[in-house]
Amino acid sequence: MPISHWIVEFNAAQMFLLQWDHVKRWIRLYNVEIIPHTTSKNKSDADYGVWTIRHHYEFGRVRLPYKDRTEGKAKTMRLVNELVRYPNGRTDDLVMANWFFEWQLPRIFSPRRPPMLQDRPSWLREAV
Repeated sequence: MPISHWIVEFNAAQMFLLQWDHVKRWIRLYNVEIIPHTTSKNKSDADYGVWTIRHHYEFGRVRLPYKDRTEGKAKTMRLVNELVRYPNGRTDDLVMANWFFEWQLPRIFSPRRPPMLQDRPSWLREAV
């Protein structure tokens, strides 16, 4: 499946990407949406900032590739190292990317769910 959305830090999107005609053509040609994400004002906020992704890890909602002696393990360990050291680690690029994704996910994808049919008592079915 081709990439349909790019989440880019707001300043980078406005100053560097969206000023170029070739980027605008590429967006139209490949039907890609660039979603600007503002980091500075929400980054440290307990309700909107990076800390909002911690529950995904605490409750096991995140599955990371991890097999011995593979490239996936090395990349996974880079993310894990940033996560366990945040905000005092040397880098936080992967943590930020994960936060951008989780925060913007409702704008990118909403699952199509069939309506749940529930059994109702006969008196309620007749009333409708």
